[in-house]
Amino acid sequence: MLQELKEQFNSLVAKRNYIAEELDKDKAALLDKEVLYKDYFEAREVVNTVIKLTQDNFKGKVEPLVTMAIRSVFEKPYDFELRFEKKRNQL
Repeated sequence: MLQELKEQFNSLVAKRNYIAEELDKDKAALLDKEVLYKDYFEAREVVNTVIKLTQDNFKGKVEPLVTMAIRSVFEKPYDFELRFEKKRNQL
């Protein structure tokens, strides 16, 4: 009976050690994923900034040209305004 309890105890200790090792591995993996998520988030912010600057630059060049073309065709002083919409968190 004492031998069975020792075996059961040793089995439970081994199981606990295995679970502790797995927990440490999972914590390390979670930390890696959190760092990766932060990097992706920062990269997305950079890309969105570049997109916004590119759109503003494009808008500044296209609007006056199209406005000038429209005014040369129509008598009323129409203005062309380019609008970019953000959909599904994308510009």
